[in-house]
Amino acid sequence: MTKGAAALVFGTCSLAMLGFKQQPNHVHKFSELPGGHILKIDLQTRGCFEQNANYFIFYSRPKPMLDIAGFPTQTLSASDIKGLDKLLSFYRHVKEGYCTTTDKITIEEYSGNTLLARESYVDSTCSTINEKDLFSLRTLIERAYDLKKRQP
Repeated sequence: MTKGAAALVFGTCSLAMLGFKQQPNHVHKFSELPGGHILKIDLQTRGCFEQNANYFIFYSRPKPMLDIAGFPTQTLSASDIKGLDKLLSFYRHVKEGYCTTTDKITIEEYSGNTLLARESYVDSTCSTINEKDLFSLRTLIERAYDLKKRQP
């Protein structure tokens, strides 16, 4: 065994003995987010008729809440959370699309200031609004606009 290979094996074994834990590959589903964790979502939309950027922060405790930069905080229902879980599943399986509008989505999970996981997706399907039982980020933005209009 070469010295380099021996060092690699020793280093790997040492990390295992110290209890090194690999970061999870995926962020938690909205319904399974542990207490004290948050999901930060960055949505960049580019298309023929729109160019927008929206930034979301999802908190699961003490009740599901969502902040969208520049809008009032929203309380989310169990039905909303179920729809967001389906949206996450959709993004994890989305393939190519042929829509002229493209969404770039980055979802990060944090515990305090520590980044635990990050997922990024590109959606050019334009199908998140019409997908049954799926709760789209655009729907959350529309709801936020309505809440803002109602504020004094």
